[in-house]
Amino acid sequence: MKIFLFAWFLLSGYGLPAQYTFTEESAKALFENSADQLWVKSYTGLLDYYHPIEMILATDGDEVKGFYKMGTDKLVYLIEGNKTEDDMQLIEFDENHHLTARIELNGHNGDFIGTWSESEIERNLPLRFTEKNINSSHFDDYKRMFYYTVYEGLIAGKLIDVNVYRQGDALEISLLEKNNLLEKDLINCNSDPCYYSLIPESKWTVDSLQLVLNKGELNVYSFKNGIRSTEKYHANYGLNFACDQENNFRSRYTFQYPIIGEKEFDKTMAGQAEKWKGEIKSKFDKTYYSDPANIPSDRFKYEAFVWTELDYFGKDFISGNLYYQNSWSDEVQKFCFNYDRKKDKFLDRDQLIANEINLESLQKNFTPPSNKKLEYLNFNLEGLVMRSDSDIVYGQEVSYIPWSKLGNTLNEKISFLSKMVK
Repeated sequence: MKIFLFAWFLLSGYGLPAQYTFTEESAKALFENSADQLWVKSYTGLLDYYHPIEMILATDGDEVKGFYKMGTDKLVYLIEGNKTEDDMQLIEFDENHHLTARIELNGHNGDFIGTWSESEIERNLPLRFTEKNINSSHFDDYKRMFYYTVYEGLIAGKLIDVNVYRQGDALEISLLEKNNLLEKDLINCNSDPCYYSLIPESKWTVDSLQLVLNKGELNVYSFKNGIRSTEKYHANYGLNFACDQENNFRSRYTFQYPIIGEKEFDKTMAGQAEKWKGEIKSKFDKTYYSDPANIPSDRFKYEAFVWTELDYFGKDFISGNLYYQNSWSDEVQKFCFNYDRKKDKFLDRDQLIANEINLESLQKNFTPPSNKKLEYLNFNLEGLVMRSDSDIVYGQEVSYIPWSKLGNTLNEKISFLSKMVK
């Protein structure tokens, strides 16, 4: 179904005729005639993976009219257009009929996926919605887009782990044998199923592999001399992400942090996120604009984001960073963490490094000259990851030291470090 729509931007209670409310009956009332020939559907979805939206569309087979709303201040859009095949193109206008944003969507089996774009603030945000289901929720949608799952199964008779780290439409896929990295790649997938194909090295004794991820289930197909073998992988363990969001015409925030069901880790992650959220809410409370008689021109002037980047996730150890960035500062704040899951505690630099002199010597050999101090330490499958402070203009500097060079430098009383160095 292809639909070209023109959406006049309106605020709830402002510019929208009083007799219209956000209901299916009001959507039907947008048509003067043929009310008995209309079909109406309600949809729910997400803007930028976090912000909930609702939509009601009515059509007589040729024209399409309706509403959609988003935001904590209940922004409402009036929609009118024509029905064609399998996509939607929407245009937002302000109260003076000035163009404020564009929405382009592709439809498939009742679902719509695309982008919301605004040229003045240079934003292109992913947008998706589906037919409303009373059994679904915003959090259910979110969980399908952000997770880290370790799958286990056999490929050519070998026990191979497949790690899937999903952040929105981006999937990082890693294949490991006994904690040794065999393959790693980043793919883009905005709807299930997701496909990943590769031609592995000769030691795999297969010609090619295809991984198919569909609604959390993973199947691996291996090909040898034209013969296909199928292995259904099972989810061994993983983590989810807690999330929160708020948006109105002038400001918005989104944040997420990992949760694993272990008290000390989850409590610390939530505490750090709430600390930043307090700063965000304080700023938003001062700038929140709710007067519908005067629509502000500075759309999304105040934005803030908290997100997670994981370097390592396993049954025994987690390493990564929480980041916090906002539009009123050039600084990117960082919370670096290394967590020993066996001992249920966070480890600081003194507990991780046994010999600082050795580390300084290694840094000279593996790190290019820099004015920035690489004070944040994490670990991944390849070795030690060192990072500097971050800012919006210059980003952060990153250097690596392989595990093979870290003997006598790390505290090998920590079982994870001892295992990886050997």
